[in-house]
Formats: sequence, C-alpha cells, structure tokens
Amino acid sequence: ISLYIRHHLSDASLTVEGIASANHVSIRLLRQLWAAAGEDLEPWILRQRLREARKDVAASATPRQAADAIAHRWGFTDPTTFKAHYRDEFGSYPGD
Repeated sequence: ISLYIRHHLSDASLTVEGIASANHVSIRLLRQLWAAAGEDLEPWILRQRLREARKDVAASATPRQAADAIAHRWGFTDPTTFKAHYRDEFGSYPGD
C-alpha cells in the first residue's frame, strides 16, 4: 500500500478512500495499518509529498520562482497552503 501511495503522491486527487479501494481494503483497515506503525495516514502522506517537494526545491536553480510549479507537481492544489505546510515541516519557506 505504501508503494501505491508513493507512486501516486503527485496525484492531487489521492484520498484515503481511493487508496483503500485501489488496494482492496477497507478504510478502517487502512487507518489501522498506519496506526499500528504509530502514524496517521493523512499526515504521513503530507510529509511524503513535502519531502519530495523539498528535493525539487533543492535541485531548482530558482526555488522561489519554482515553488508554485513544485507544489502542483506534488499534488498541492493551493501554493499558499503548500508553502505554509513546507514552513511548518522544515522551518522555512521554499527557496529561503
């Protein structure tokens, strides 16, 4: 399941319901699996997206200007929300 999620991280429509359906498990079981690992699924997905986005920011010649495109590339529909989550996770905005 985690491989499925990682493969679909860039899909803005990735949902718990969609993950469960694609992997033929119930939403309850999916949440239980992540809880058994000491995680909540949605925050885990968010962290995975942010980590991938951070790699792209680091590789960008113009990270500030590229931040919106990077946000969309990793499934964030609102660049402002992406930047706020990025700051919360890493302590600075993309490109700072």
